[in-house]
Amino acid sequence: MQTNVAILIGGIEQSDIRIVDYDPEWPERYQTQCRIIADALGNSLLRIEHVGSTAVPGLAAKPIIDILIVVAHSADELSYLPRLEAAGYELRVREPGFHQHRMLRTRRGTCTCTCGRRTPPGARGN
Repeated sequence: MQTNVAILIGGIEQSDIRIVDYDPEWPERYQTQCRIIADALGNSLLRIEHVGSTAVPGLAAKPIIDILIVVAHSADELSYLPRLEAAGYELRVREPGFHQHRMLRTRRGTCTCTCGRRTPPGARGN
């Protein structure tokens, strides 16, 4: 198996892509998810950031809150994934060839991208 291939988990989803006007509730939605993730991961969480277009005040965007979380070793899914799943996230993408990137999401429009501590600055967050 090639290590640079992204693995989609759960199949392709059919959804409409829509851009909406900036919603002043997006920062609070991020803060709510931030608390849920921080509570779930505890000391395993090294960094968390609101990233993507919903993080930019006044910018129209897809109404999906993108969150970057950093753990020590994202390839070590047993160290964090069960706790994120218990908090309502599901693993959707595994990219072993891209800094061991993982993408999780909730059904309520929150997407998290998990990267290991050694991910270089500026690597894509969503």
